[in-house]
Amino acid sequence: DYTEAIRLEPDNVYYYLKRGETYYAKKDSDRAAADHAEALRLAPDDRSVQQRIKRAKKMWEGVEQRRTMGAIGSQKVHELPPSPDAAAWNARGDEYFEREDYSRAIADFSEAIRLDPGNADYYGNRGWTYRTIGYFNRAITDLTEAIRLDPGSAKYYKCLGSVHYCKGYVGCAIAHLSEAIRLDPGNADSYSKRGMLYDTYEDYDRAIADYTEAIRLEPDNASHYHSRSRVYRDKGDLDRSDADYRKANRLCPAEDNPGVSLLAFCAENAQQIADYTEAIRVNPANAWYYVQRAGYCTKHGPMIENLTEAIRLEPDNPFYYSERGDIYYVDKDYDRALGDQTEAIRLESDNIDYYLNRGKTYLAKEEDDRAAADFTEAQKLAPDDRSVQQRIQSIKKNRGKSWVDMLNGN
Repeated sequence: DYTEAIRLEPDNVYYYLKRGETYYAKKDSDRAAADHAEALRLAPDDRSVQQRIKRAKKMWEGVEQRRTMGAIGSQKVHELPPSPDAAAWNARGDEYFEREDYSRAIADFSEAIRLDPGNADYYGNRGWTYRTIGYFNRAITDLTEAIRLDPGSAKYYKCLGSVHYCKGYVGCAIAHLSEAIRLDPGNADSYSKRGMLYDTYEDYDRAIADYTEAIRLEPDNASHYHSRSRVYRDKGDLDRSDADYRKANRLCPAEDNPGVSLLAFCAENAQQIADYTEAIRVNPANAWYYVQRAGYCTKHGPMIENLTEAIRLEPDNPFYYSERGDIYYVDKDYDRALGDQTEAIRLESDNIDYYLNRGKTYLAKEEDDRAAADFTEAQKLAPDDRSVQQRIQSIKKNRGKSWVDMLNGN
């Protein structure tokens, strides 16, 4: 029982990952998200943990939609009317986005922008699409323009906060979420996301305040109680932590046996691979399909093959290099990892995560001077963001280790 394992060993990342996957299998997404947030807190610098969480979430959330992936890949979107206006291009872009055909979505959003450059939503849509596939700087450009055109819309600040978090700028992410909250103080999700960021800062009082507000707005949402319980525990307030944990359990009772069949999990995984394989057959030039298929592979060889094809199709996407570099790192193929991490930095030289990842690899190779240079560069990018220093300390503490090594007791 993973719950008992966590009680006995509350700092084990693997147990939270497995229990979270189990909750997804039970369609209990709130508990799954809470467990995976805890895994990220315990290993904030380990991209392999992020990859595993992403795969689990993609697998168990929206399963019905993803089961139609093959059909989606083969179906055509609605035909554009004669002489389509900007709204028509944007609507078709939305359809392509839902089908994960992001390059076509971007093309349609771009045409909508050309026809109506004063519409903030079109920039927002294209910006979020860029964010989805890892073009973070392009996303920032579009979302910043959306804010210029519509400065009173909270959603663009919220999206911009997400992009900055993906680049490792926790302080900027908090600032943008704070503005989103100012503009839309009734959005519980914004408080919850900011609470998570305060927690990474170990700013427990602010994190608790945000989760408390999220609970006030959504008193029946178990995930808010789970999150606040975790922060109370980290703060050492075990009584309040236990009270929140019990409240979450009452809102979302656990089943007697939360186990999931390994065979069922593998079958679902295989189905996702089959779906994306069919989508690739229909549209072999879609790099994102290869990235997604890589995420469902259980062996590193096929993961690397799929990411390599994605890179061939989109050689200017830094995110793809970073993802492949993470796999090389876990395999302890440090030279190839460094090659990919260096290319990611060349393509996006202001991404804190990319410098931290390369620094981690240099440490594993015992090239401490080069690691120190990368850590210094990361700190220069966000000199007032103490989460960067916290992550550097964590990397140094676990020199050369991934969560796979920790699981195996190495």
